[in-house]
Amino acid sequence: MARPSEISVRIRAAQKQVRLNFERAVRETFAEGVMKLALRDADLSDHTLADLAELDHPYSRRHPENSLHDDRKIHRQSGTLQTEFRDTTTNVGGRIFYTLRNAAHYWPFLRDGTKTARPRRLGALLDEQIKTEVWPKMIARLRAEFRAAFR
Repeated sequence: MARPSEISVRIRAAQKQVRLNFERAVRETFAEGVMKLALRDADLSDHTLADLAELDHPYSRRHPENSLHDDRKIHRQSGTLQTEFRDTTTNVGGRIFYTLRNAAHYWPFLRDGTKTARPRRLGALLDEQIKTEVWPKMIARLRAEFRAAFR
């Protein structure tokens, strides 16, 4: 039978391993899941710029929201938007934060809109999708990591 001091050392080692595994699980699950969603929802290819012009610019403020597609989704043009997504995961005091940003110079104009174009709230769409598509995978992964640490 293990002595109490040995059990204490084992528990501390397991706790450290669980923290490391949880952080890795968050990094991997969110990085894969959220990035995949962002790339998918910023990659509509059913209309070219010429098509959108022919449709009288359906994302302009003079047209109702969601008149062509969900306004939060974005059509691919040059591909720059898709290649400029950047994600980071940081650990601050044991709390893990995942951040997705876009470095395309025109991203603020898409995200916030302009005088003539409606805002394209891709972030709001991703928030909804994270709750239904990424979060359940995250919970399952964390449960598996927790079980594995105490086998």
